[in-house]
Amino acid sequence: MFNPRTANGFKPEEYWIIGTILLVGGLIGVILNLFVIYNLKKRPVFHCAFGRICMSHSIAACGNNATYGLMCNDSYRDANLHESYFGKRSGLFICLFWTAGILCHLLMAVNRFVCMYFPFQYPAIFTDRFTKNSIGLVWSLSFLVSVAQFIPSCECFIWIDNFNFEFYPNFCGILLGLYADFMMSVVCIGLVGILDFFTYLKIRKHFSVDRIQNLGTTGPGNQSTSKGNIKFFYQSAAQGFASGLEVITYFYISPHISNKWVRYCLSACFFLGVNVVDAIIVTVFNKEIRHLIYITKKERLQIEQALRTPTVTASSKPSPCSELM
Repeated sequence: MFNPRTANGFKPEEYWIIGTILLVGGLIGVILNLFVIYNLKKRPVFHCAFGRICMSHSIAACGNNATYGLMCNDSYRDANLHESYFGKRSGLFICLFWTAGILCHLLMAVNRFVCMYFPFQYPAIFTDRFTKNSIGLVWSLSFLVSVAQFIPSCECFIWIDNFNFEFYPNFCGILLGLYADFMMSVVCIGLVGILDFFTYLKIRKHFSVDRIQNLGTTGPGNQSTSKGNIKFFYQSAAQGFASGLEVITYFYISPHISNKWVRYCLSACFFLGVNVVDAIIVTVFNKEIRHLIYITKKERLQIEQALRTPTVTASSKPSPCSELM
């Protein structure tokens, strides 16, 4: 992470507070994201290109919280452990999962953009092979960025003055921290914002609620898949917005904060929190997962009514960009 070091260090008697926050936040993020990963794998609605990309992103979010919360919560015991050989390896994992998460955001935005603008070409573009290769490329690039830290003086580890992941202020640190981390994050989030904006315009024009309701000749199957594609877009956009806010807060706002606790909350705590929010967003936007936790009274009545209504088979072709939805 390219978050410049400050001199307002924490006192040893404050380390236990930092360690507790990291441990609790990390465990919550790991549990929620494992819950999401399990359900993404189990639910047929996610057995499509977008679902696989979403799962890859959830794995990255889970890894971020596991690294920050489980590998780095020894702050309350001995902060100097972070500068040991094994302590510095935590930076390798944080760069791996952070880079993969940001690139998965971009891949999700591209997926929704293609689905909305090129619906009939979508199956030929996001084939099973292309999806697997794209996800593989994301993790391969992330792996290359992370293994570079085995080079001496190129490690990314926690500075004990503010407990943020940072690089050494040298050539290698600038190369990895400024370009491979900071610039890559900003460019990816910028592209996600642009793609989501144009995708939203397309939805407003061709997939409005009124248009979906008036597609009587296309059958109920197309209506549900169109709504599903729109739902996936808003889920992706919400996750992208959260990551964009994280990038702005971590890289631009927190370095200018002088109070050590405020800066810690806007950097490390916010980093953990966004990965927790990611899992919540996926759960909230997908009733297949949300209903495992909570069903509103209105939704319960709808389910009961659907169970009492005889099933009618519609002879309609599914939307070409919904795959197995």
